[in-house]
Amino acid sequence: MERRNSPRIPLDVPCLLTLVLEGKACPAMLIDISAGGVHLALSPGPGGDALRVHAKASLADVPGKIGPVLNNREGAVAWVAERHCGIRLDEALPFSVDELMEMTPL
Repeated sequence: MERRNSPRIPLDVPCLLTLVLEGKACPAMLIDISAGGVHLALSPGPGGDALRVHAKASLADVPGKIGPVLNNREGAVAWVAERHCGIRLDEALPFSVDELMEMTPL
């Protein structure tokens, strides 16, 4: 059953950023974005011990046009899979799908 309130916008090119989990920074790659959250792929290595559902998270070092929108956004880990996670943002992004698509490198 689909639980998302807004559609995901997949990225076709790498968008590397820093995921800060409970104060620990780790590299991540933005896979897709929606008004309510992001899907990230994680690098193997340090930081994984903080990766658990409901862990506090924030985004940093986000490049490009989407940087001003996502930098310093806070949320919580909504789901975890092998080297992937979803972050539910504390506040939904105030942009339409079309606006988000213009900001993301597709």
